[in-house]
Amino acid sequence: MYLNGLITFTALYGLYSVPVEIAEALKDTFPGDDIVGRIGVDEFCVYTCNVPSLDFVREKCDQVIERLRQLEIGLFFSISLGIAVWKDNTTYEELFRTAEIAIYRSKQDKDWKISPNLSI
Repeated sequence: MYLNGLITFTALYGLYSVPVEIAEALKDTFPGDDIVGRIGVDEFCVYTCNVPSLDFVREKCDQVIERLRQLEIGLFFSISLGIAVWKDNTTYEELFRTAEIAIYRSKQDKDWKISPNLSI
């Protein structure tokens, strides 16, 4: 997940609690054994197992978006989401790169988009 404009927002308004609020929204949406991480200043990731379907992942993404929209800070940046699904013999690097490509495609489509990339 990439937050378009987060760096500028925090620089202008000094609200460095924003990434914490975003992480909390992700942890609430993906509880239990799922792993939520911040991998850059304006990038977060979620690793989840036992996903029943791509629709399940899309529903979770919609939940994250809705949760972030409820925060007043959501007015100042947009979110690009990319989905990558692990398959046998896929390396971590390939999975991560696939997610990055999906995020890039989502950024090209602009605000609040989800781009699945399942061709790994």
